[in-house]
Amino acid sequence: MRARPQLVAALLITAGCLDREPTASSDGPGPVPEVIPSAAWIEVGDRIRLDVVPESPFSASLDDERVARLEQNEVIGLAPGAARAQLFFPRGRGEARINVRASLADRRAAILGEGLSDASLLGVWSADAATTFAVGTLGTILVTRDGGATWSRMDSGITADLVGIWGSSPTNVFAAGARGAMVHYDGNSWRKLPVLTTDALLEVCGLDSTHV
Repeated sequence: MRARPQLVAALLITAGCLDREPTASSDGPGPVPEVIPSAAWIEVGDRIRLDVVPESPFSASLDDERVARLEQNEVIGLAPGAARAQLFFPRGRGEARINVRASLADRRAAILGEGLSDASLLGVWSADAATTFAVGTLGTILVTRDGGATWSRMDSGITADLVGIWGSSPTNVFAAGARGAMVHYDGNSWRKLPVLTTDALLEVCGLDSTHV
C-alpha cells in the first residue's frame, strides 16, 4: 500500500529532515547588529559613542590603544592615527574605523618656501622652454632661465603695477601696466618707454620684433 505524500512530509518534518527555516541559525533568530557609526573622525581628546542597532549586549576591543581607548561604549582619541574598534555580539561581530587627528590648538602653519617677492604676479610669458618672464605689482619682474628651477628678480626701473608681458625673443621683451607704463628689455637691462596714455594697459602682443 502506498504512503500518502502528506503523511511522508509530516514524518520528515517531525524527524528534522526538513527545515522550515533553513537560513536560520541554531543560536536563534535575528540579524547581526549594525555598528553606528561604522567610521568616524575625531580630534585628540574628543570622544564618540558607538551604538548598535538593534540593541544587543556586546564586548569591545581596539586594535591600537595608543591612538584611542574604550570607556564602555565610548571611544576617546589619544593621539593622531587610526584604530579599529571591534564589537562582539552573541550572534556575530561588527567594527568601526576611528580616525584621530590633531586638535586645532596643536596645528601650526609652516612656510614651505618663500618667494623672491611678496608682490602679486599678474602676467607671464615664455620665450622658450627654459626662459620665462613674470611681471606683477610695484614694477616687479622675475625671470627664470632654467625652466623654472630657479628665479631671479630684475630691475624694471619703475614702481607701477605691470600686468602684461610679451616678446619676440628673450632679448626683445615688452611689459605694460598701470597708468600707461611700458618698459622694454634688450637682453641686458629694462628701459622705461615714453608714456602715451594714462589708462591702464592690460596686455601686450605683437606680430614680430618691430610690430608690437
